[in-house]
Amino acid sequence: MTAIAPNIAPPIVSSVPFGRRRRRRRGRVSSGGRSAFEIWLWAVCLFAITSPFALILTGVDPTMNTVHDPATMRQADNSQLPLYGIRALVMMLAVMVLLSQWRTLGSALRRTAPIRLFLGWMILSIWWSDSVDSTVHGVMALLPVVAICLLLAIRMRPNDLARAMVYAGAIAALASIVWVLAMPAYGVHQVNDARQAVHAGAWRGVYMHKNHLGQAMAVYLAGTILAGPTVLRSRMLKWALVAIQIALIVLSRSASAIAIAPAAILIVWILIAMSRLERVVASFYVIALSAAGAMAVQAVLLALGRDATLSGRTTIWSLAGDSIAERPLTGYGFVSQTYGQFTYELFHVVGVLDPHNGYLDLVLGLGFIGLILFLQPVAMVWLGARRMYLAGGRHRQGALVLAAQTAAWLVANLTESNIRPLASVATIGVSAMCLMIFSIPHYRRSRRRGGVVSAVYGVGAGEVLDYSNTGRRRRRRFWPFR
Repeated sequence: MTAIAPNIAPPIVSSVPFGRRRRRRRGRVSSGGRSAFEIWLWAVCLFAITSPFALILTGVDPTMNTVHDPATMRQADNSQLPLYGIRALVMMLAVMVLLSQWRTLGSALRRTAPIRLFLGWMILSIWWSDSVDSTVHGVMALLPVVAICLLLAIRMRPNDLARAMVYAGAIAALASIVWVLAMPAYGVHQVNDARQAVHAGAWRGVYMHKNHLGQAMAVYLAGTILAGPTVLRSRMLKWALVAIQIALIVLSRSASAIAIAPAAILIVWILIAMSRLERVVASFYVIALSAAGAMAVQAVLLALGRDATLSGRTTIWSLAGDSIAERPLTGYGFVSQTYGQFTYELFHVVGVLDPHNGYLDLVLGLGFIGLILFLQPVAMVWLGARRMYLAGGRHRQGALVLAAQTAAWLVANLTESNIRPLASVATIGVSAMCLMIFSIPHYRRSRRRGGVVSAVYGVGAGEVLDYSNTGRRRRRRFWPFR
């Protein structure tokens, strides 16, 4: 007899047989959707546009890009051309990667709405600037950074963007350590440094000044601490990076960088994780404690016989107030080198060339109108991050990282002019702010596809209701130490 084969249906084969497995394999495809190689590539690009290290490697002294002639307060011709070239190359790379998505570029311009008015006012300031070439340089330096962030936000999701920023911080930290060990004559302030001998022994790594290294590490540190498992999977890697960044802050001897990361985390906790009533109560406590702390520090400095003017900053701020009173609405032009007679008086009295406060620098350049327009994208960072956080899902951690880095940059502007687009800390902060703003529409689309609730109110302090991927109601706490 002939054997008859049993009538058994063949096993169903998935149309994507290895899709899930490849996503679970560490290192091949990230949890945010983009490959680890691509995220590391953009991390290197972000590091390149936020530090002068590329100039160092090519044998160009980065300090020459900021040298001014005290007589004219102008920079040498073409001194900033390498910095523009690096940003242009990164922007061209982003455009090439996005050629397959060129149809989305037109609609993506809507994402620039929160920052569009500020950029327009900045460009208009060329017409009344008292240093037109400096204002044009500032505009040309800032616009490529905004364009790069927009292109990256089109391509990647919030967690991928946050991961790229954290990786950029890791590259900056490791490059600074290597450069100090390999080239201590540059990586560490020397006694023979022009106008910087007082900082001898302090680390500056791949940056031009110890405060640049300290504050850059502080901005990155705030984001690293709040990076959850969907941003940094390895806890050991996360806390090792935190330890390295803290060590660099200490070795930089930058007093202003010490409080940046704690203040940024506190701000994110109050504005994003707390309920409305708790935010009001916490704000009163923060204001009261800040005022008491400022008076206590002043009293301690006087008792110890130390400089109570914060290294002459109070004198600088007084001179800035007098110049602002002359043009309170429009200012003297974005990042002008003179600000009327302010820079001359400042160099004569204190020996520095900037107001050492980003907000005074902004008001001097664009007036109070510019400051108000600048607050619009800042407010959108908090609103967007809070909506992502309350909605739950995996992208909430990316929002926390970008919001923390933005907050740290805003805090750093209290003691340094980190609003200037060629400054390292300024570029880091602007990148974090723009990536957060431009990723909000992308998040809304993925939220609708995944069925995530957009906002939940009435949640307790530090808690969020998470409805993603489940019909149950779960509570999570805002706790960075995990």
